[in-house]
Amino acid sequence: KEKRFSVSDFSCLFLQNIQEPVKITYYVSPELTKLYPQTQNIKEFLVAYSQQNSNILFESRNPIKDGIVEALVSKGIYGHQIQSSQGNTTEYTTVYSAIMIEYLNMTSVIPFILSDEKLEYELTLRLLKLVENKSFPVFIMCGNGMSVQQDYSYLIPWLEASGFTCQEISPQEFVLMNSLGDVKQLNIPLVILGATMLSKDESEAINDFVSSGGNVLVMSSAINATIYD
Repeated sequence: KEKRFSVSDFSCLFLQNIQEPVKITYYVSPELTKLYPQTQNIKEFLVAYSQQNSNILFESRNPIKDGIVEALVSKGIYGHQIQSSQGNTTEYTTVYSAIMIEYLNMTSVIPFILSDEKLEYELTLRLLKLVENKSFPVFIMCGNGMSVQQDYSYLIPWLEASGFTCQEISPQEFVLMNSLGDVKQLNIPLVILGATMLSKDESEAINDFVSSGGNVLVMSSAINATIYD
């Protein structure tokens, strides 16, 4: 009744307007389904998702059985080892659970997935980028004196893998852009990592951006910690 396994109205409308062929392939190992039955939900949702438009073709493949492991590596899809135990015996099995979306001569990949929890979001976001060439920019700012590239090097690759286009911005640059009105005009969401080193002017610029309708995600804490000790 929560419509957890139903395709949303937004996705339905978008999918129904796709005019060119789309191919969605789910690369999954049968061994994974035995250990994680919830992966069956992934396949069932992909079937429902592809049924929204006759231009969308869906198929499920076993990479090992089909002998396409090496071909998938070139697409950024790798096997993952999972552990299973029977009595006193522990075994490690290489499994796959990846989704590839192909549109015209472009592809987008979800390299590994175990749950359908955010599946529709991931699918529709990637298709929007492929079909409508939409971009989802976001500003990343360190407000604690640290560096995005050095201290949070994992963040931008993780966000870009989820479909976002990231641009690092310093608090000083944000103040200047805000004073010129550029930030309000662009209306790009801002992610702030820490806030201990923000000056009064920088904090006021952020507050002004929020007051004018800007979206900000602040990740900060009342507890200071030296992450390298």
